[in-house]
Amino acid sequence: MTDTSAPGVILERQGVKFGFLGYTYDQRNGNHKDDVPRINGLDRIRLREDVQAIRAKANVTIVSLHAGTEYAKQPNAQQRQMAQATIEAGAALVIGHHPHVTQPCEDYRTGAIFYSLGNLVFDQTIAGTNDGFVAEAEFKGPSLRKVRLRKIRMQPVFVTP
Repeated sequence: MTDTSAPGVILERQGVKFGFLGYTYDQRNGNHKDDVPRINGLDRIRLREDVQAIRAKANVTIVSLHAGTEYAKQPNAQQRQMAQATIEAGAALVIGHHPHVTQPCEDYRTGAIFYSLGNLVFDQTIAGTNDGFVAEAEFKGPSLRKVRLRKIRMQPVFVTP
């Protein structure tokens, strides 16, 4: 079941409604001239409003944050502030990505923050970009019970034209 009347997407599994939202630090990514309204930029007020709106219809809120400094092994101040504000607004999980390398994870209040899972599939050869995590979150009903990280390592395959 999918609900499109709230921001984001709501998926129901085993009677639990999971709400998903996504935000990015930069809509343009150096490639576009204008912002696009359908892409959510990092804005604490909008994020808080969106989390509250989706929580009114979902039991669990999970937020993806495309943020951070590329190749930095530690989250920057903006990442930390946005991730923590997301949990404070009522999200259970914050899943971060963008740095292309793994960054720390932390329990924060009633949720969990994965600052950067690194790359899952990407053709980079920069040191550290072949290592990543897959996050597993275990819920009992709407309650977050446990989170685990599974280390992965990509094996680059180079194809000669």
